[in-house]
Amino acid sequence: MDTSGLRDPFAIQGASSEPKGLGVSMSPSSNYGLTSPEIDGSGFQALDPRLTYSSFAPPTNVMINDVKNGLGDATSAAQRERARSSALLNVNDPVSLHLLVETAMGDSQDYEILSYEEVDTIKTELRDLQPRIEATSRKLAMESKVRDAAQSLGRLHKKQDAIQSSPKRNRRSMSNRSSTSGVKSNSEWKGDSELATSIKKCDNLSQELWHLESRCRLLQTQLLKHTAGILQMTHAGPTKKEAMRSPAVGTANNGRPDSPQSIYNYDTSRKKNSNQFEDTFDERSLYRSPENLDHLMLALKNGTHHTHIDEFNDGLASNQALVSVEQRLEDLNNRMRDLIVKANPDRNKDYASVPTRSVELQLDYLDKALGHIGAENNELQKRSRHSQSEVEGRLEEANNQLCSVINNLRSTDLDPYPPPPRISGRNMQEQITYLQEALFALEQATMSSQSGLGHDAAQYEATLSGLWSIILAGEEEARQRKRQRRQNIAANPGGFEREEDLSPDEDGNTDEAFTLQAFSAKVQWLYSRASNLKEQQSILRRQIRQQRELNNKTDAQTEENTGQLHARIEDLESELTHMRDDSRIEASEMQASLHEASERIEQLSADLRQATDDREAKDMELRDLEGEVVRLQTEVTIARADLDGAYGTRAQRAAEVASNPEIKRELEELKQNERVLKEELKGMAAEYEALTRDSIQNEKDRDGLEALIDSLRNEKERLELDLSDERVRWLGARSPGAGPTGIEMTSVRMMREDFKKMMREKTTEALKALRAEQEERRKLEALVRQLRKGSEPPKSGLSHSMTA
Repeated sequence: MDTSGLRDPFAIQGASSEPKGLGVSMSPSSNYGLTSPEIDGSGFQALDPRLTYSSFAPPTNVMINDVKNGLGDATSAAQRERARSSALLNVNDPVSLHLLVETAMGDSQDYEILSYEEVDTIKTELRDLQPRIEATSRKLAMESKVRDAAQSLGRLHKKQDAIQSSPKRNRRSMSNRSSTSGVKSNSEWKGDSELATSIKKCDNLSQELWHLESRCRLLQTQLLKHTAGILQMTHAGPTKKEAMRSPAVGTANNGRPDSPQSIYNYDTSRKKNSNQFEDTFDERSLYRSPENLDHLMLALKNGTHHTHIDEFNDGLASNQALVSVEQRLEDLNNRMRDLIVKANPDRNKDYASVPTRSVELQLDYLDKALGHIGAENNELQKRSRHSQSEVEGRLEEANNQLCSVINNLRSTDLDPYPPPPRISGRNMQEQITYLQEALFALEQATMSSQSGLGHDAAQYEATLSGLWSIILAGEEEARQRKRQRRQNIAANPGGFEREEDLSPDEDGNTDEAFTLQAFSAKVQWLYSRASNLKEQQSILRRQIRQQRELNNKTDAQTEENTGQLHARIEDLESELTHMRDDSRIEASEMQASLHEASERIEQLSADLRQATDDREAKDMELRDLEGEVVRLQTEVTIARADLDGAYGTRAQRAAEVASNPEIKRELEELKQNERVLKEELKGMAAEYEALTRDSIQNEKDRDGLEALIDSLRNEKERLELDLSDERVRWLGARSPGAGPTGIEMTSVRMMREDFKKMMREKTTEALKALRAEQEERRKLEALVRQLRKGSEPPKSGLSHSMTA
């Protein structure tokens, strides 16, 4: 395609220039100063290299704001709704259209042309990418809301901490701060962890969204370059023969140039200086009317064609500036709305959204937002003044309290400390200055009081040290007396004192150092000990007095009670003898019952074995009868088949039987035999059921007898234990006139304890052996039951054969 002076204003600056305004759906990230993926002609030689994208992603907040405001969708919608021709382009101007066509053809000369399969693959991938981008955008919007909520909770906790850290709040909450600090730290830690997790998710989603959009842009750019390249390759200007056949083709479409021709008449060479046919040339007179040619020649002579081009460039630049201003206004309004909502979230959470249609609406929205921010600022200043006056009042209250503390610490011969200044409501510097001076005065008063208290503390410490030495010396003397009493007890074991009569609370640490805590604890212990001893002394005195009175009253009754006790002992001994006899009788009766139960069990076992043998014999007989019945049924079936084959059909045989009385009599006899056999089988089945019920009842009786035997054996063991305990208890019973010494009582008590221990051991061993024997017997019985169940014959099929 040749060039002329008409293309000087739009000359191509480089072979790799990019097409502008081709309708590529750009991401919101293209508004920022980050590196966007650039594609040149050399990057489309293979599939993998041309599908790479930039590794630089925009910040996460930028992606989240774009997703929230819907910038990507708004841009795509604006491009879809945009008119095909620009408002500054005159579609009836053939020169401008021809220049645009020439520029487009030159720009798209080096673009790569793909095959049909590659184009289809790219379109398919684009269709797959769109749902993923939308889903990722929704996820990012949702996670950004979660992150904003976590940040709001964090700010709320910080605001509450700031409120609680005020002076009055500190005074009021000093008592319960320790109880709530752990809960606050836990909730703050949980909030921080949730915020970090949400921020991480937002970062990951923004990176994924950026990669998907970059991939989409790459594919769209590649597809658009292929479209421009294929259109450039298939386009050819009108030839001289075509101009002669159609002289009015330039005015057929209101002065527009011809559309691209068929793909079968284009020049296969795509170089600028390729060889053309001799009659192929670009005759521009065929593309415009003669009036336009005249104007074109005048424009070329006067050089005014550059003016239209400059006006077109100025209009395009103004349009781009307007779009940029509109975009900046929208971003500014979005930021303004976020600022208003953050200033007062409770009242402005439903604040109106930003309009996106016209600049006037956005300016009105900006004006209203500025007014709203001004009102919020005034209210904030009022609150600030109120808080300042409140802080000044709290400072005055604190200064008054500090002044009273200083006056209490100062000596009475000094003048009282001056009070704090009055509240002015405009400046708190006076209160702060007074607070600093009062703190300095408080420090001086504290130091002076501490110097006076140091001397008194030394005197008090010396006095307390002396008392501590006296207390330790008294405890040492008490320990020596206790050791002497122990030596006396060891030397005279039969004396009145015993080891357990010594008090265990007289021991102490003789090497304990003097401290205020130790002295306080020691004094408290001595006071409690003295109080307890006084109470015990009064109790002992009262008991001694009562005992004396009782001794005086009961001396006369002692002999009478002694006689009664001797009589009671004789009665108990006789009663014990009777009890021993009764226990022997009961034991013999129980042994007899046990022997009878054992014999009964053996008899039942023999009966059970006999019944089992009878049942097995019946089972064998039943199986034989069942086999006989099956054999007879088989013979009947064979006979029937023979009859059918030999004597014709059943109706014929019935007629013959009716006419032959001998056959009829034989059939009656066979039927009678069948009935008899059925009755016998029914009787055998009933006997088998009765035998089974008897065996089950025998098992139940046996279990009941075993339980009775176990209970009787346990009762016998209990009676034997009671009898042995009675024997042991009356083993060392003394006679009425006997008066044993302490040594005899000790020997009797030891013999009693040894006998008890021996009886317990024997009883335990007997119980263990009995339990082992019972356990072994139960195992054997369970094994016998399993063997019996395994040896039972299968269920008879007599009923089935009878019904058949």
